[in-house]
Amino acid sequence: MRESTLRIMARIDALDLDDPCSGSRRMVEYLAREGIPISRDRVRKLMRRQGLTGD
Repeated sequence: MRESTLRIMARIDALDLDDPCSGSRRMVEYLAREGIPISRDRVRKLMRRQGLTGD
């Protein structure tokens, strides 16, 4: 797995700890604010891979 993907996954995990109800849409918004352009589909796949549901 690429290092950039691992960094994004780590950031998604940290954001999920702050706001566990965040789904892929909100996660894309959070990442965009941090200057990380990423598609919703990719965020959804990475969240699923980490077992994050956004519930």
